[in-house]
Amino acid sequence: MIDDIELKDLVRLLNALSDAHEPETMDHARRCRESTIRIATQLGIKGMELRYMGYAADIHDIGKVGISSDIIRNPGQLTHSERAAIETHCDIGYRALTLGGVPKLITEAVLYHQEHWDGSGYPEKLEGIQIPVGARIICIADMWDALLSQRPYRPAKTFKEGLEIMNENINWFDPEIYAIWIKLAYEEKHG
Repeated sequence: MIDDIELKDLVRLLNALSDAHEPETMDHARRCRESTIRIATQLGIKGMELRYMGYAADIHDIGKVGISSDIIRNPGQLTHSERAAIETHCDIGYRALTLGGVPKLITEAVLYHQEHWDGSGYPEKLEGIQIPVGARIICIADMWDALLSQRPYRPAKTFKEGLEIMNENINWFDPEIYAIWIKLAYEEKHG
């Protein structure tokens, strides 16, 4: 098992690798980590578990390095096969991290961060509490940051537009975590 200092260095290295493959990844990862830690803290998570959730948020998309840059940076609508390729990023990241001796809490959050509370996500269509709590938190943090960020295929959404999309997909999210997240989002917006 990798120790915490080595893990911190590995996360930093993986973030740099991700950012080289897909620019803006480090900024996205940092914002997801910050949101994940705020939400997890409100849930009462602390210590090593909290630190590991932060690491998982930092590298949740590491598997995208295994996907063609042409697909990642596609400014148009993805084809069915391109979408299927994107959906392999969770498994690619998971397999790579397990080979590196990364703790299970982190690897499972990376593997399951695209799962949805209602069972409509991927890669395994888990639902409800079958999804590890770290993955449930990262799912919200990831989607929110993606909505508010410029993407090759669309401009950044406003706070109001992003909130409408999150609410349209509310069944994707753990209700308790969503309630915490929305409170924090409003607090951050209105400071």
